[in-house]
Amino acid sequence: MQLKVNILLIEDNTTDMKLLVTILNTVDSFLYSITQVKSLEEARQTLVDQEFSIVIMDLGLVTTTGIETYRAFKTFRFKIPVLIVTGLNDPAICLQAINEGAQDYLVKGEFDGNSVVQAIRYSIARHQIEDKLRESNKELRRLKNNLERQVANTVKMMLDKDSMLISQSQQVLTGEMMSGIANQWKQPLNSLSMIIQTIKDAYDFDELTHQKMDEKTGLSLELISYLSRTIDDFREYFQPGKQIQIFELSTMVEKAVSLIEYSFENDMVRLEFEFEEACTATGYPNEYSQVFLNIMNNAREVVVERNVPEADRIVKVKVFEENGRSILTVEDRAGGIAPEELNKIFEPYFTTKKSKGTGVGLYISKTIIEKNMGGRLTVSNTDCGAIFRIEL
Repeated sequence: MQLKVNILLIEDNTTDMKLLVTILNTVDSFLYSITQVKSLEEARQTLVDQEFSIVIMDLGLVTTTGIETYRAFKTFRFKIPVLIVTGLNDPAICLQAINEGAQDYLVKGEFDGNSVVQAIRYSIARHQIEDKLRESNKELRRLKNNLERQVANTVKMMLDKDSMLISQSQQVLTGEMMSGIANQWKQPLNSLSMIIQTIKDAYDFDELTHQKMDEKTGLSLELISYLSRTIDDFREYFQPGKQIQIFELSTMVEKAVSLIEYSFENDMVRLEFEFEEACTATGYPNEYSQVFLNIMNNAREVVVERNVPEADRIVKVKVFEENGRSILTVEDRAGGIAPEELNKIFEPYFTTKKSKGTGVGLYISKTIIEKNMGGRLTVSNTDCGAIFRIEL
């Protein structure tokens, strides 16, 4: 069943209005009603009071002419299709009106009933499509804004999570190093205690010569200097700062190893080093040290856990350059990583240490190297064990 089209005609020429009605009446299948107003102000009031399907507007009114007529009507902000009718034989003005929101146009004297009806139906349909498109765009903008907020929140949560895990990983590593340093200090402190006791005994038995005093003082100062260096290295490891630096890998390795060497000695794991001279990396040296220490402690622990024979209790650290990139490798002889675990080794909370591991150390290490420094951290098996490779 065809719906009636309610037309509001803005036309100040009654003859032209009657001509339009006559033309529309020639189309039998077109049901319509038409209301004529002679000014834009009258049109605004009529649109407030009544509902219409379309506005047919003559651009040549007494008060306004041309494109300004349509622009003045647009200021009323009615959501209704507009069909322009003009006696001006200037398609450019009509096209400008369409570009500014009108649906179609007709030139007086150049249309019949069918063309008018076709233009009316087209204008209404186009306006409905534009309305739906505007609503769709509005919804898309809303979804886009929501998605952007969700992505931003998710990224923030992930960064917060990574930051928290990095902190937790560093705290775990701190505990391990503190334990190692405490054990590392026992022997120097015992030696220092014995020197002090020797000096006292020599003094008691009147055997404290100037030469012996100098000898014992020198030994004491060497021990104190060693303890001081250990504290300085430990403090430097936790020194804050996120400035990208160029640092020498061999120096970084030596300082980091000084913090854990007692643990390796205690577990009878030998360290071997192969350094290419003046090999530098660009990044965050303290975070790099954290990664290196994580890998080194993992290597030591797996050697102990698997009861590797003493002859094979070796962890080899190699530093070199390759294709303009700095490479650091840590290789053990503990039998390697199971093939089914090799692809999971860097996943969060995955661990091969059973109840002893947290599963965040290698995940954090990969995050630091690849996300924070733009490098690569990989692992593969060798004939004897596993080899971790850091590229920057």
